[in-house]
Amino acid sequence: MAKYKVLKAFIDKNTKKEYGIDSDYSTTSEKRANELIEMGFLEALKPEPKTAENKPKGEKDESGQAE
Repeated sequence: MAKYKVLKAFIDKNTKKEYGIDSDYSTTSEKRANELIEMGFLEALKPEPKTAENKPKGEKDESGQAE
């Protein structure tokens, strides 16, 4: 599920949920997110960088070493 930052307050026409400025908006519909981005309501959040805490076990780190 993709996450977005709300730039302008709005009420989602599909869910009737209200979103305030700087709140998070999550959706599985890329089409709906793109509509809201085009209208200036949202901006995409950058994915969180992988850290030792949220990296799957066995995945190689930056040095190429598996944990």
